[in-house]
Amino acid sequence: MPGPEVGTPGNKSRLRPKASDSEPSAGAQIDTTTANGRLAFVIFAAFTEFERELIAERTRAGLAAARARGRQPARAGTWADARVR
Repeated sequence: MPGPEVGTPGNKSRLRPKASDSEPSAGAQIDTTTANGRLAFVIFAAFTEFERELIAERTRAGLAAARARGRQPARAGTWADARVR
C-alpha cells in the first residue's frame, strides 16, 4: 500500500515551505518609522522609478524604429471601429 498523499496530515515532508517558515511575503509591511524601513522604502521607490524609465525609453525607441521602417504606430482598432466604417 502506498504512503500518504502529498498534503495529507500524515505527510510530514512538504514540497514547499509555508510563508511563515521562510522569508516574509511580497505583501509584507515596511515600518517607515525606523531608519531601516525608510531606507528600504527609498530603495524600492528608486528601483520602481528606474524600471518605469526603462519601459518608457524602450517604448520611445520602438516607436522611432517603427517610424524609420515606414510604419505609422497607433493603437489597434476595435470591433466598434470596424462597425463604424
